[in-house]
Amino acid sequence: MTRIFLMAAVALLPLSAHADTKKGLAHWTCEDFTGSEDVFKPKIVYWATGAAKAGKPKTSTIDVVETEKIVPIIIDVCQKDPKASFFHTLKSEWRKLEKSAEKLEHKAL
Repeated sequence: MTRIFLMAAVALLPLSAHADTKKGLAHWTCEDFTGSEDVFKPKIVYWATGAAKAGKPKTSTIDVVETEKIVPIIIDVCQKDPKASFFHTLKSEWRKLEKSAEKLEHKAL
C-alpha cells in the first residue's frame, strides 16, 4: 500500500520539479534552468546576474524591469539549446540587451 502511494506521489510531481538545484551555478545547463519552477526563474536570474557582475560595483545594481524583460529571452534561448551553459547564456543575453539599450541612448541624443 505504501509503495503504491509513493509511486502515485512521484508520478504527480510536476516535471519542472526535477531541476538539479544542488549543482553550482557554473555547472548549470539551460535544461536545469528551464526545468526549474517558473516562479523561481526571475530569482535565479537576479542571483546569477549578481554572480556574473561580482567585483564590478558600477554594474552591480538590480534592475527589476530589465530582469523581467530578459527572463523570457533566456527561457527561449535555453529551450533552443538545453545543453548550453546557463551561466554563459545569461551573460551573453545580458550583453545583447545592454548593447541594445546603449544604441537606443545614442539615438536619443
